[in-house]
Amino acid sequence: MARKCLIVKAFQKKPKYKTRVHSRCPLCGRPRGYIRQF
Repeated sequence: MARKCLIVKAFQKKPKYKTRVHSRCPLCGRPRGYIRQF
């Protein structure tokens, strides 16, 4: 449940600065090893 909360939190609100964006996979929510685009 905690992991799901972090996934929702990451995609919900746009941060004030671009450097604060935490990259996550939109499909599985994986924070590390995420490939942005092919």
